[in-house]
Amino acid sequence: DNYTMEHKQVGYIIAFHKLDKSFVNRMSRLTQTKINVFHTKGLSVGVFEEYNNLDLTSLPSTKDKWSLLDQEVILDEISVSGEDYFQATIPIQQESKTIAAITSLYSTSEALSNTWQIVRILSIVSIVCIILIIPVSYGFSRSLTNPLLKLSQTLANVAETGQFSHRVDIKTQDEVGITANAFNSLMDSLQSAIGSYNDVMRGVAKGDLSQSIPGEFKGELEELQQNTNQSINILCQTIGQVLNAFEQVSNGAHELSRSSKTLASGATHQAATMEEISSAMNEISSQAKTNNNNASQATE
Repeated sequence: DNYTMEHKQVGYIIAFHKLDKSFVNRMSRLTQTKINVFHTKGLSVGVFEEYNNLDLTSLPSTKDKWSLLDQEVILDEISVSGEDYFQATIPIQQESKTIAAITSLYSTSEALSNTWQIVRILSIVSIVCIILIIPVSYGFSRSLTNPLLKLSQTLANVAETGQFSHRVDIKTQDEVGITANAFNSLMDSLQSAIGSYNDVMRGVAKGDLSQSIPGEFKGELEELQQNTNQSINILCQTIGQVLNAFEQVSNGAHELSRSSKTLASGATHQAATMEEISSAMNEISSQAKTNNNNASQATE
């Protein structure tokens, strides 16, 4: 019960279409041209009866196998009844001989009129586009330049005043808006770091060494924060050491003062004793002189 199908040509179908008046009229309406069909004896059928003669022998022929699809269209210009036309001709050949031809004619004046109409339409469209594009392009350019001008002015203000409180008020989401947001973030970081640094320095100037720069920073701002806080810590340690040394010097001075007072008191007591001894020596000397005088008188 198994059957196999064999592909084999058993015949062929040929389709014909007569190039009659109705076909030519329909093709003329579709192409908006005047189509004529010629054979060796002249006009066969067409919509332009004034053009009724075509020399088929003047058309080029080919020795190869002819095919309508491979046939090139011959373009030229002709004049019929005093009017110029563009002509497109398709030769039909059989056995290397031209046996017929199909021509399509288009008036040069109509083509020129249509061309000028297209030019006018394009001109109007161009003018309208220019009228519309100029304000649109101006508005677009302003939408680009205004944020850039704001950013430039803010940068100039920061450079001129040295104040980091300036911000750029740009709400767009394009590259300019991203740049503005990055600039505002930079100003926030700088203002926070410099503000904290100034607060710490004011505290140091008033003798308050308990302050430091808080927060988290990156890059050189982080280095400024660490160096400042480390400097404050070192300064606190140094002042503590100085105060400790002052305290030790003060204690030594008190001890020296007490020793000096004790030494002065001993020196005063010794001076009084020496004065008493001197007085006693004076009395002994005076008594010795008296005794000597008395002895001299007794001898006499």
